[in-house]
Amino acid sequence: MDGEKCVHEFVDRVDFDFSTVSQHLSGLKAAGVVETDKRGKKVLYRLKCSCDAAFSGASRRKEDPERAEALRWTLR
Repeated sequence: MDGEKCVHEFVDRVDFDFSTVSQHLSGLKAAGVVETDKRGKKVLYRLKCSCDAAFSGASRRKEDPERAEALRWTLR
């Protein structure tokens, strides 16, 4: 993930609905993987640390390949 992105940028990229992407990002925030910066009504997400290695294996274990791809894209 290069720099900061808002939820709609993820939605456009992975073709999931807004609420699904938002829930996944909330989970990543709770896990300490991403952090947020609220600017007006927008919430911008950015990686808190470089976690590519930790999540590359986890994404392959997901049963849903679309979710795994969304997670891999999030970590780019």
